[in-house]
Amino acid sequence: MKVYGFIKNHKGVSTVIASILTLAIVVALVAVAYVYINSSTSNLSPEISAFITVDYSNGQINIVMNSGDMIKNAFKNGSWYNLEVKINGAIVNTSNVTCSTGDDFLAGSKITITKTLHSGDTVSVIYKPANQLLREYTYS
Repeated sequence: MKVYGFIKNHKGVSTVIASILTLAIVVALVAVAYVYINSSTSNLSPEISAFITVDYSNGQINIVMNSGDMIKNAFKNGSWYNLEVKINGAIVNTSNVTCSTGDDFLAGSKITITKTLHSGDTVSVIYKPANQLLREYTYS
């Protein structure tokens, strides 16, 4: 008596096994992608809402927060901390920077940067914890 005598067509068995293996591989790949995406984005802080204006006159760049979420510790120990201002991609040295409200940047605050801009220069204001561009201004 054959033990496997009740199976007459072996082709159906290999198709079922192939389908199960394919499904297992897809599930494993989805799980790996899910873990990777969640671990890489968990380091970023939530974005903030801020209405910021930038203007330039008489050798001074004025950055004003008209409304929005407070940026606590925009500066820390005399350096950019949670906020960063770049001109043409280069971080602005804080030795020529003043903030009307100290280290925090909140509604009604004004950051003044003493720096000469040339036509085409771009000023970018970035919220560092979320790597969020808050405002970009091109001088013309």
